[in-house]
Parts: sequence; structure tokens; C-alpha cells
Amino acid sequence: MLSEAELVRIRGAVERLYTCICSVYEKEEYTDEAGITRHRERLVMENIPCRISYSTGMLFNKLNSGKECADAVRNKQYTKIFTSPDILIRPGSKIAVTNEKGEHTYFHSGERAEYLSHNEVLVENFKGWS
Repeated sequence: MLSEAELVRIRGAVERLYTCICSVYEKEEYTDEAGITRHRERLVMENIPCRISYSTGMLFNKLNSGKECADAVRNKQYTKIFTSPDILIRPGSKIAVTNEKGEHTYFHSGERAEYLSHNEVLVENFKGWS
């Protein structure tokens, strides 16, 4: 078990690596003046320090032809956003990350990996609200 001082030291070291900022948006329902239920984007957090990480790995897919399964292998780029453990980014959120190269928008479709020093959020390129 880490002491409080060790945890603060480790968390500080991780947070010094944050080179980006992000804003988090969620989709919400509302009723317009005509009584129709619609959806809109709502900003839930902004100016959150973060780090973005890219990795390429092998993805194994099973293609079912009806009789046998064949393995298909292809490279895929994985993107993760690292944030403070205090930040809760819910699945289904849109995340706009700004770094020295501009703004990139992602979609968080799964659960976050929670650690004492940080969170890791696996994201995909945002293609629009579903």
C-alpha cells in the first residue's frame, strides 16, 4: 500500500506529462417549445489537463463464413486519453482535445481504466452522435 506522500509524488509525476487540455460533452434530452423531445450537446467539463497516447497493435478478428472461422489480422491505431483520477468521463461522451497541433474530437465508448495516479480512457474518432 502506498503512503499518502508516495501517492502525491507519483500523481504529480504523471500530471507533469499532461501536454493537452480537453473538454467533455454529453448528449442530453430536452423538450422544445412545441413539446417535442429533442437532443442537444451539453458541455459538462472544460479545460481539463490531459495527455493523449497513440499505439498500434494487432487486432484479431474472427470472420465467420458459415462453415469455418478464419483469422484476419490487421493493424489498428488505439488512442487513449490520460486524466486525473478525479475526472469522470462517462461512456458515450464526446471529448475535444486541444494540443499544439490543434483540436481533435473523440468518442468514449467504453469504461475507463482507473488507477490511483490517473485514468485511462480508450477513445475513437468522433463521427457524430448516434
